[in-house]
Amino acid sequence: MAQFREDLAYVRRIVEDSRAAMRIDMLPLLVWGGLTVIGVTLAYAFDSVDSPWLWAVLVGVAWLYTARRASSGRAEARLFAHRVLGTTWFAVLTSMTLIGFVGAFSGVLPTQAITPVLASLFGVGYLASAILIDRRALAWLAASWWVGSVALFFLPGGLRLLVFGLLVAALLMVPALLMHRGTRSR
Repeated sequence: MAQFREDLAYVRRIVEDSRAAMRIDMLPLLVWGGLTVIGVTLAYAFDSVDSPWLWAVLVGVAWLYTARRASSGRAEARLFAHRVLGTTWFAVLTSMTLIGFVGAFSGVLPTQAITPVLASLFGVGYLASAILIDRRALAWLAASWWVGSVALFFLPGGLRLLVFGLLVAALLMVPALLMHRGTRSR
């Protein structure tokens, strides 16, 4: 009976932590999204800067920010739900980085396929987040990312990056900003 009570207390703590996860810090996703939009803008404004090196610098800055943030040891990161949420997005962003750079540089993945694949991975991150923090709107965002991914596969090559940038602004940055502002006011 004592083991059952301990197990029940552990499950209760996980549920409470999941509710607390609704007060998550969205700043890291805003930084990743902002750097992506900057990259898209620079790539379209200046043809000479549109290169893998631009993306290497921007993604490098995003990873440096992420590493610095993770090493800061924020207290809420100790909650189970935050650890799972953080690990999920770490896995998604790591997969995106590998697909974007290793896939392209190895020649295994055509560069035209990168943005649709990345969009589909954003769908994975949002669906996992929706389940973890019990927000149905995030599941709709996941579906929107997947629809966007399909559209990106069919768009002409010259429009893919631009539309991907718009998707990042609309489906990543705006919701993250709204959630970030909403959690700060609680």
